[in-house]
Amino acid sequence: MKTRVSIYLAADNGPDSAVVRGLQQAACDVSEVRSVSEALDKIRALESLEPEPIVILVAEVQAGAIPLLILLRDILPALPPTLIFDRRGDDIHAVVKALQLGVRDYLLMSDPEINRELGARLLAERASAEDIAASDNTTGVAKEESDLVSEETSTNPGSHDAQFQWDPIGHVLHLGENYIRLSPIEGRIFDLLLTNHNHTVAMDELVHHVLTNPNVDAESGVKQLRPHIVRLRRKLERYPVLSNRILNMRGAGYMFI
Repeated sequence: MKTRVSIYLAADNGPDSAVVRGLQQAACDVSEVRSVSEALDKIRALESLEPEPIVILVAEVQAGAIPLLILLRDILPALPPTLIFDRRGDDIHAVVKALQLGVRDYLLMSDPEINRELGARLLAERASAEDIAASDNTTGVAKEESDLVSEETSTNPGSHDAQFQWDPIGHVLHLGENYIRLSPIEGRIFDLLLTNHNHTVAMDELVHHVLTNPNVDAESGVKQLRPHIVRLRRKLERYPVLSNRILNMRGAGYMFI
């Protein structure tokens, strides 16, 4: 099994402890860097190793996350699995740019610690699962999946659909002159489904990502979530561009198409 290495570009006050815990729970070695150039050097060094480890990038907005991503898009064939951590959450342009660059995971300092911890852990475990799946496939199938991932990254749902724009910080959907304001729980549900568009999100992942109670069991979590999903779908149904786009994948979870 490949080793997992996380490069964490941190601001002056150091890495977020909840994010670090999540990475370590996924058996990920965390390497802290303090500048964009240092992060680039570390990524190049890891790429030269044999066998090449699974690299997970965590970058703080206030430490230069967006410039780092722009540089990586120019020098790498694809971005490593990336989590953006925003300590202030006061710049919507950072969120939009991250989405445009293909980042699926964006956490705020204001998010509960359990959400930050789980978000980091899920990213690392998802990166390993995707790497194993790619290794097990035949060359032709792997090429096809790579093309699909590239297409998904270049047409990120948060930015490409000119019919609506999603503000994950304010939990607001903008549709031209109209807008839909979601509750915090509805917003977290929509954000997780949107960032995994065309892929089923399992109910246990929704429970852990959306609910702030770390001790809730799966059955109780599902019961708590379902009324919020029903209300979210009703809000979206009023607009044709969003109507019927959250699908119930019976027995598996939900999907945004």
